[in-house]
Amino acid sequence: MKIVQINTVYGAGSTGKIAEQIHDLANSYGFEVKTFFGFGWNNTLKDGNIVQNKTSYIVNNIYSRLFGLEGKTNLLSTKKLIRQLEIYCPD
Repeated sequence: MKIVQINTVYGAGSTGKIAEQIHDLANSYGFEVKTFFGFGWNNTLKDGNIVQNKTSYIVNNIYSRLFGLEGKTNLLSTKKLIRQLEIYCPD
């Protein structure tokens, strides 16, 4: 079974650590897991992808703080994620 996880971060903070634990547990049960995350500290994850680069992360943070446009500046990152999901075809 192909499983996809999507989270803002991976391997750091509360939700990033939970995403990492879910990823590892599902792998240990034999599932094929791919984790997508916006910007993370774990660049060694072989079956995961960083969807957002550092520049877009910073721009998104500035816009969200100044204008309240949370997530509205990530059009390219969103298209990249959708493309990768279409290729992977999770269950």
